[in-house]
Amino acid sequence: RNEDGDPTSLQKVHTMTEAKGVNLLGEGGEELLTNGQYLAAGIPAGTVGDSQPGRVELVRITDSNELVHDRTITAPETADGMKFGESILFDGNLLYVSAPMEDVNQSGTGKVYVYDLNNEASFKHPMMFTGTDLQTGDRFGGELSLAGDRLAISAGEDSLYLFQKARLTNVSNVISIF
Repeated sequence: RNEDGDPTSLQKVHTMTEAKGVNLLGEGGEELLTNGQYLAAGIPAGTVGDSQPGRVELVRITDSNELVHDRTITAPETADGMKFGESILFDGNLLYVSAPMEDVNQSGTGKVYVYDLNNEASFKHPMMFTGTDLQTGDRFGGELSLAGDRLAISAGEDSLYLFQKARLTNVSNVISIF
């Protein structure tokens, strides 16, 4: 690392199976991403209590490259098979987590949650949004992608929703293409 703490070269820093007792790869993790300060493992078939709604394991990366489990993130209301954590995305201190099989008025329509890593309250009350005109099984949030100030979210086989990050609180800014 240089004097600012930024990495200057690639090196193996830790074996990625456990972070202080939390198995990151043992339940079929689909996504493994980092923003440099945190590592997030999306486990869409992960067990929470007696069901499998999915979860995200958030691990802090220390200055000495030690992996320390920070928290387990689950949706505020869980349901078996909602696949919370199927797609995850970091944008600075924001963590986007999809639950593409969550039922929003219809079966398997999907939802995306946004957590602010610098705001403890966001873990109890995350920002949530979904697409418009979704049909049963559309799986809003199957894939997440970010470029500049645009967030792209897939739904079904033929829809892509584009959001301007500054306007995410107003879901009417959705564009469906394809």
